Amino acid sequence: MQHDARPVVPVRAMKLVHSALTLALVITTSALVVARYLTGALDAAYPPAIGHAIGAAGAVLAFIALGVIRRRIPERGRHQDADSYWNQGSTQRLALVAWSLAEGGGMLSAIGYFLTGSNAAFTALLFSLVALLWLRPARLEGEA
Repeated sequence: MQHDARPVVPVRAMKLVHSALTLALVITTSALVVARYLTGALDAAYPPAIGHAIGAAGAVLAFIALGVIRRRIPERGRHQDADSYWNQGSTQRLALVAWSLAEGGGMLSAIGYFLTGSNAAFTALLFSLVALLWLRPARLEGEA
């Protein structure tokens, strides 16, 4: 009798991970934007060029998640249910990498916006959030 050593990760768990990452980005961003408006004194401390560079780095991370990693995530088969799709090791790993890159790009951009007020950093933050939402589990499963 052979025992499969790979743990069973249902679709519900992957949706929970994605939701947690998205919620963390939204809450952190909201807190930093509010703090930025309450303490506008940071404008003189950091030049906008730093915010532009940080925003560019955040956008690159989100682009890698959407443009590179997403293409490597396997498509769900026609007769494959969601749990078996998410139990594939490559699907789990690549989805987690893509989500982490998109969220990390957003966090980096949020910090860049907080420190400098750079519109480029804020735009990169929005791009990262859209990338994270675009990579939601239902879309990866092909149901959206």
